Amino acid sequence: MTAADAIELYAELQALGINVWIDGGWGVDALLGAQTRPHKDLDIAIEEKDLSRLTAALKARGYREVIRHSQWNFELSDDRGRQVDVHSFVLAPDGNVERESCTRPDPSPGREPFAATPCDVFRRSGW
Repeated sequence: MTAADAIELYAELQALGINVWIDGGWGVDALLGAQTRPHKDLDIAIEEKDLSRLTAALKARGYREVIRHSQWNFELSDDRGRQVDVHSFVLAPDGNVERESCTRPDPSPGREPFAATPCDVFRRSGW
């Protein structure tokens, strides 16, 4: 997933009124203002209520679901090998994340397992 691909996809989704937050590697690079390494995918977070619109928009661009990790997390890919890793969440009335897909992997031996944590999501600004 190139920077141009990520920016184009983000802009198209915004034009359709589909709000997504860029996280993962591209989220970090957006905050740094420069690409620091190649990225195989674009990680996005999205409100669950917008999932059907997102998947319809991506399918119209040739993406198809390639793996489903849970109801909250799945990956799509197109014929050019571009991947989008989707993490969905539900916002509570107070604006906090009520349910989400972000969990941390098992820690090193001897440490307590991590619990599910709020998504670290970043709204794209200024890249």
